[in-house]
Amino acid sequence: MHFMPKIKRYSCRVALGLVFLTIGCEQPNPSPKDPAQPVKDQAVAALRDRMKDPKSLEVRHLVAVKQGKWDVVCGEYNAKNSMGGYVGFQRFAWRGNGDFAMESEPSTYLGVFWRICRNGGESAASP
Repeated sequence: MHFMPKIKRYSCRVALGLVFLTIGCEQPNPSPKDPAQPVKDQAVAALRDRMKDPKSLEVRHLVAVKQGKWDVVCGEYNAKNSMGGYVGFQRFAWRGNGDFAMESEPSTYLGVFWRICRNGGESAASP
């Protein structure tokens, strides 16, 4: 008769352990997708096309805003030069109509695009 209570206690512990194990394995809710990611991907693809070593491209701090009917993406990039060395992060800006500006290629657009990104897009003046 003393044998039954030990089995019941053991069964309860196993059941509770399985409940806690199941709760611990629950996957967290995935973070919501960035609605601007497709536009950012287009900008990075356009930037990659301009690189001497496209596989070496690194990007960071991407910001996408709307300016009128165009999307504008600003960010920083780093890639290898023709000597095989990384040049350090530089600013770039891309607009959905094909306009492109990079620090390594002087352009009046770079400052204009960066103001658009900094101001959040719609409120900024058109270039």
